[in-house]
Amino acid sequence: MPDVLISSFIAGELTRDYIVKSQSEVYLDVPGGSALYTAGGMLLWGEIPGILSMIGEDYPKEWIDKFSELGIDIIGIQLQHKPKNHRRFYGYLEENQLQTENPITYFDKAKLPLPKELIGYQAQKTILDNRNLSVPHFCRINDLPASYLDCPSVHLCAMDYQAAQALPDAMRQGQITTISMQASASYMDPLFFDRIPYLINHLSVFHTSEENLRALFRNRSKDLWEMAEVMGGYGCELLVIYRENSSIYLYNGQNNEKWIIPAYPVEIINIIGMEEAFCGGFFANYRKTFDPIESALYGVISASFTAQGFGPFFALDAYPGLPEARLLSIREAVRKL
Repeated sequence: MPDVLISSFIAGELTRDYIVKSQSEVYLDVPGGSALYTAGGMLLWGEIPGILSMIGEDYPKEWIDKFSELGIDIIGIQLQHKPKNHRRFYGYLEENQLQTENPITYFDKAKLPLPKELIGYQAQKTILDNRNLSVPHFCRINDLPASYLDCPSVHLCAMDYQAAQALPDAMRQGQITTISMQASASYMDPLFFDRIPYLINHLSVFHTSEENLRALFRNRSKDLWEMAEVMGGYGCELLVIYRENSSIYLYNGQNNEKWIIPAYPVEIINIIGMEEAFCGGFFANYRKTFDPIESALYGVISASFTAQGFGPFFALDAYPGLPEARLLSIREAVRKL
């Protein structure tokens, strides 16, 4: 398809997912990853992003072609001429709890053979980043296509600390003025507490889960709003806290306003990618309007569609007009504290 002029892009992972929900709900070797779920949250609102990511030679080319057919700019998907472990396994426990280890157990329970691709699979465990490591795990500055530096806005998915710190500095040397970032559990820890101000200073938006924020402030505070005020004091314009019940706390560091945005009431079938879809919906609106409340509502609706099915682009099958209808129905439920 012809090149599409984009005004924003997403930096994040592309994965090959294996999901076991039940005996009748099994998804083997399907596209996943933070970049795609964020892109899906944007595409729901008609916003077309580019993707910056690193893939190995074993990543399916036909998937990349499919992303392009959806309108996504793929010039930023960089190929490493060697294999890369893109595999991610997700097994569901009761009450939508996820397990990422021991795939054999889940396939046995579903009475299905273990896919040969998962033989010897080891889960990607969350470990703390090395504070002194100088080389980012995700990508380097020179991996950025020149055209992406001309975009005015970017969203950074969860990535290692070094990349999360280095990429915004490089991007500000171009035309990029709006930078949002999703926190990673690999540095949301008290050991990194003194590094966080340097990471989020001058960010437009910092997204974090309640779990990650509480982990960072362990033994310092138990009050989420108090944590938000501290983070806002570091120079971040907006702090978005994705709560365990899927509602949103929004803190404006410029005027100290506090808002609560409820989750849209749907039956949650799948929790994979909900936070990323929220980030995508939020980014879709915020990069144009800079309205944090409306943007958070966009994010909530994107997350609600992702929760109802499997895959980063499930939401794109929604009936025309349904996202707008959901948006209208929850707007009056927003509360300012």
